[in-house]
Amino acid sequence: TISIWEEDISGLRNAITVLKGRGITDFETWFNEHPEFVADAARLIRVVDINQATLDMFHAKSREDFLKSVYEIHVPESITVFKRELVAIAGGKSDFFAETIFRRFDGSLMNVLISTRIPPESGTSSMLVSLIDITHQKQAEEKIWSLGNIIESTLQEIYIFDEESLRFTFVNNGARENLGYSMEELYQLTPLDLKHEFSVDSFSRLIEPLRSG
Repeated sequence: TISIWEEDISGLRNAITVLKGRGITDFETWFNEHPEFVADAARLIRVVDINQATLDMFHAKSREDFLKSVYEIHVPESITVFKRELVAIAGGKSDFFAETIFRRFDGSLMNVLISTRIPPESGTSSMLVSLIDITHQKQAEEKIWSLGNIIESTLQEIYIFDEESLRFTFVNNGARENLGYSMEELYQLTPLDLKHEFSVDSFSRLIEPLRSG
């Protein structure tokens, strides 16, 4: 499901034109030094329309409620990304992509991918913005990262190898310290290089239950 916004950026364009008339060219630095402009710039962009997916994504009760309180979705992370978007608009870029965080209307936070098609300065002031909620993917990534840290730091020795070549694909820190090998060296080895009492046939018989599931 994709959230789609139609925005009118004519007010923002006028403000940027004034800045350019004052000789400002390094907009990234200027925006960083003038957070009050960034805050005002958000209100210079008028949200013209949104789709139903936007209401669902932000847990908004109605289109009217969303448009009335749209500025409340911002958190520090989204303000940082918004400054980058302002730089893109001021610099005449044609599009903008980023990952950021917004606050839903129930107070919960969500991770989103934002994609913007920026209209040329000589054309329309209507800008389309699309958002994709990636909160579940980010949460899954964090769980995998946490599990990876546990596996790496446990004192128990853990060995993972390819079932065809038998070469190691992962050996945790406890095992590496015990063996005295680096991971780069272990990539070139198999369990048979560490356990000389096994032959290829005897080791294959040992791991056959793992292969067959």
